[in-house]
Amino acid sequence: KTLEVHLARPTAYFLMLLAHQSAFPVVNKNVVDKDKEWATKSDEIVGNGAFKMESWEHNSKITVVKRDDYWDKDNVKVQKIEMPLIDNMSTAVSMFDNGDVDLVLDPPAADAERLKGEGKLQLDKNIGTFFFDTNNKLAPFDNPKVRKAFSLALDRQTLVDQVLHGLASPATGWIPTGFTNPATKKDFAEESGKLVNENVEEAKKLLAEAGYPDGKGMPPITLLYNTNENNKAICEAAQEMWKKNLGVDVELTNQEWKVYLQSRKSGTVQIARARWVGDYLDPMTFADYLLSNGTNNYGRYANPKYDEFVHQAQNSNDPSVRMQAMHEAEKICIDDMGLIPVFFYKTSVAMNPKLKGVVDPGNTVFDFKYAYIEK
Repeated sequence: KTLEVHLARPTAYFLMLLAHQSAFPVVNKNVVDKDKEWATKSDEIVGNGAFKMESWEHNSKITVVKRDDYWDKDNVKVQKIEMPLIDNMSTAVSMFDNGDVDLVLDPPAADAERLKGEGKLQLDKNIGTFFFDTNNKLAPFDNPKVRKAFSLALDRQTLVDQVLHGLASPATGWIPTGFTNPATKKDFAEESGKLVNENVEEAKKLLAEAGYPDGKGMPPITLLYNTNENNKAICEAAQEMWKKNLGVDVELTNQEWKVYLQSRKSGTVQIARARWVGDYLDPMTFADYLLSNGTNNYGRYANPKYDEFVHQAQNSNDPSVRMQAMHEAEKICIDDMGLIPVFFYKTSVAMNPKLKGVVDPGNTVFDFKYAYIEK
């Protein structure tokens, strides 16, 4: 009953990694050997949590029920949970309003004020950043002056206030709030200060220096986003700001999640709406995202100096050394504008006021073990 782990290098955040779902026990090897597609079939799903899957109607609904042989079953109050699989968030909110569902994650911002007034909107901490992922290898975003101009031309406060109705906070850098520097006991992002700024005149100047005065001569630009009402509203607001402030026309296109993800991986997308939510409570979950060989680095950002500082943080257990190295790395990333941070997420949840005991650890992976409906 002992698990022994051999680490390839010092890993100060190792225990935090074990709290992530990727470290959970999966299945008996026999199950995998029998059917490599076991994870897509409800009758073959194996787990050891408080619930087990009863049915999975693809693109419709997942139903889980309380597990009778769970070690802590006496503290599990809910007998069954039904999870509708809904792409259209307006439909999800309508179902919520009709009492058909008790919880909707990230409802459309347009419904936020009403839901807040009804006492049905909950805002929690979230270690996530919404950003525009610029392809550093494709024109015109292979030019750092263009990337910086696009960033400086965004009015993040207006976007957060008028489009998101306060459901987020303007990004001040790449790494969001929510990570504590163990050496200083302060929030990492607050220590970094305001690395991302807004300055329309400077944006125009940089665009002209890049060879595109007032947007003239700019090649056609398409901004990709995955289908979602909030994403659409944010991208339309950015599109309008870039047109007004830079004279640049940006076309918008949306794709369903799987197609959108493949498009970004292909390296053929100029600029895309993107977000990253931390997997564990250490800034490294953002720092290593932008390593030159990072598997999620779809924008192809690369700077050897950035990599050097991140590797320094990865190979030390000294919190002072680690945090300072990641601060330096973030400054380099923002100076290069390897991507364009827009806002820091808050977890926005429309929730039945009678639904109690739902645990949100800050990365939007909810735990329903202690959930119950108040009578």
